[in-house]
Amino acid sequence: MKFEKLNEKIYDGDSLEANDIEMVFTADVTSVKLSFPDLFDFSKLEKIISHDESLNIQSELNFGVIEFDGEKIFKGRKKGLRLYGHISIEESGKYIFIFSCGEFQPARFQIFLEGYLKV
Repeated sequence: MKFEKLNEKIYDGDSLEANDIEMVFTADVTSVKLSFPDLFDFSKLEKIISHDESLNIQSELNFGVIEFDGEKIFKGRKKGLRLYGHISIEESGKYIFIFSCGEFQPARFQIFLEGYLKV
């Protein structure tokens, strides 16, 4: 499996409205529609995919990992952002999407589609 890096800004706006936005994007030949509550913390993704696949994604993104209180926190693209994931099963295959999300500045929330794996 190869990680496809996209670096696409999906949202940049009010943090109070971030949960309500609908994200629509195309990856490979698949059109995907989801919202922020559909995403899960990247650390949970390590329980779904192999350790090697997780390391491959971390290596491609090169954002860093912090160990805090026995848990890994995966840093996102900018200070204040963390990595999140989403698994989508489409007709063309199974995709694992990786996002950087969080409050970049007070009341300013950002979401970036970093890339995806086609499983």
